[in-house]
Amino acid sequence: MREFIEKKIQTEKIMRFVLIALAVTAMAVITIGASTDNSSLLAIGFICFVPVWIIAAIYFSRVLPFRLCISRLRKNGVEYVTDDININTAAVPKSKIYCGSLAFYSKKANVIIPYSDVLWAHMYEQRVNGITVEKSCIFYCKGGKKYAVPSTPEEAQWLISQYIIYHSPDLIIGYGKEQQEKYFSRDTAAAKKSTTSNIIWGIILLVMAALLTVVAVTGDSVQPMGIIVLIVLYGAGLLLVLSNKIFKKKDK
Repeated sequence: MREFIEKKIQTEKIMRFVLIALAVTAMAVITIGASTDNSSLLAIGFICFVPVWIIAAIYFSRVLPFRLCISRLRKNGVEYVTDDININTAAVPKSKIYCGSLAFYSKKANVIIPYSDVLWAHMYEQRVNGITVEKSCIFYCKGGKKYAVPSTPEEAQWLISQYIIYHSPDLIIGYGKEQQEKYFSRDTAAAKKSTTSNIIWGIILLVMAALLTVVAVTGDSVQPMGIIVLIVLYGAGLLLVLSNKIFKKKDK
């Protein structure tokens, strides 16, 4: 498994270099084209962004998650949990999940998760027009980490009962307010991360609302729909920023 990990990390480094190089080249071509009023260079620059977006999509969805998993294991000094993961024989062939004695590797999600890190697990169905297109088991781990591992309920149940439950006997199973509260009470880092995320998104919405307000005030007229949008943005932003304090008061 160590050799497999090193190859993956090397691939990530090469992909990151190519992505940055292409993005810088595209931006340079567009800048030169704009400054010289050269439409051909502008067209070439925008065309160069096509492979940038494709590579970026693959990098952030498939390559980077694995690299972050390994970095986390190394930071915590537990990279040894990957030593006996058999990457030649899948324990769950359909979902391509490979198990070791201390951790498992999901080829579809491209992540390595130590069994003892899992605090909460529940199923999730991704639907399009009412049709289920993918089923995943969401694993919430220590430190506020969350991983979506494609699998059926039967496969997830087998993985939990055969491996995870022995290393995480207090595992929270199922989705609901009660399970969420238990998870946040057990992992303060996850609760803090959730709060920080809410505040950041709230501030972003408030900034967007402020910018739109400036545009509306300086414009000739304000449409009713614009007023509704502003109210929604301000309301959502304030709710996200203040939600943590509100809910804390209710809990008390």
